Amino acid sequence: MRVRLLAVLVAALLAAFNVSSVFASTGPGGGNADLGLEAVTISGGTLIAKTGQVTLAGSITCTQDLDAFVFVDLAQVVGRFNTIRGFGDTSVSCLAAEGSATFTVSFFADQGKFAPGAARVQAFAETGFCNDVDCFFDDALYGPASIRLVGSSG
Repeated sequence: MRVRLLAVLVAALLAAFNVSSVFASTGPGGGNADLGLEAVTISGGTLIAKTGQVTLAGSITCTQDLDAFVFVDLAQVVGRFNTIRGFGDTSVSCLAAEGSATFTVSFFADQGKFAPGAARVQAFAETGFCNDVDCFFDDALYGPASIRLVGSSG
């Protein structure tokens, strides 16, 4: 329940900022630091049409070894007045020597079912640590961007 609430809050934050590019916050001080998280991307999505379960594939890029937490928000317009939404999250480890790491995240819509076709996706990745004095975070945003959900027999 806490993870779902956190995912909803992050999705609301993403919607409020309505970011259309990929960037990493690497400013000095204020709890922000360049910890090596450079970008997050979503490369595709599949759907089990019978159940409505979506699996999104993506990657993060890094310049330092890190563990990141990735949240995704997916919205699909159905008809003239309805939007189906769903949220998912996962953790991923990225090694600087490789420069990037892939991930998948699977989830269902909060209400209704996703269907094959066009949708909008946003993603947020974050890494961080705390010491005795302060906490340091680095994050990356993706989207909102168009994506096509491809059906599978799964």
